[in-house]
Amino acid sequence: MNPLYFLPPVPGVHRREALFVFRFALQEQMSWKRAHCLAIAASYGQKSWVFQGTVAKWAKCSVRTVQRAFNEAKILGIIYSRRSRQGEVPPNGRGPLKCGYALRTFTAWGLRSARRIGAICARYAEADRCRRMRAAENAREKPDIAAAIADFRAMRP
Repeated sequence: MNPLYFLPPVPGVHRREALFVFRFALQEQMSWKRAHCLAIAASYGQKSWVFQGTVAKWAKCSVRTVQRAFNEAKILGIIYSRRSRQGEVPPNGRGPLKCGYALRTFTAWGLRSARRIGAICARYAEADRCRRMRAAENAREKPDIAAAIADFRAMRP
């Protein structure tokens, strides 16, 4: 077995899920450290809301490396992420959190066929691509909107 595919210990109970995510990320040419960060998050289950600082502590890397790993995983379609609202109850039901958190949904690697995983990854990647395109359009339109508001305010008596 290739030593690059060896998964170090992970904190959660879903080790099989973490191993599948880890190996898939390495096959998609993701770096070992970033794949390890994803595996740590996936070990918490298919729906993971673990904080980036916790993942960084387990992976013995910076929070920025974890952010890059999640960003690259979104582009590849490995995860789908959304922000929660303040006061929303997390999946473990511990009670509402004071801060917003990211709920990351991993593809169920151990439960589906390779073809189904590919379809889900493609759907996640397409949703992320559309989100990034809308954000880029908004960034391009921002100066025009600011100029229109300034013109409108200049019309005041």
